[in-house]
Amino acid sequence: MAGDLASRQVLFVVEWESEEAFNSFRDDPDLADLHPLRESGTASYVWQTFDGLDMSDPADVSLDDVLAVLKP
Repeated sequence: MAGDLASRQVLFVVEWESEEAFNSFRDDPDLADLHPLRESGTASYVWQTFDGLDMSDPADVSLDDVLAVLKP
């Protein structure tokens, strides 16, 4: 983490099949025009990636489980 980060009021959690799938999305030249629009649509945009919690079956994951992964 670099710099001061303000508390989040909105959080989107997106699960990718793999790190390779995420990198493919991030680096896709066909989506190059999309990323600046998304990133400019907020005053404080943060990408946070982590391995661990398998959320493929949300019924088996509690909100506490998700929050535990996101805490510093």
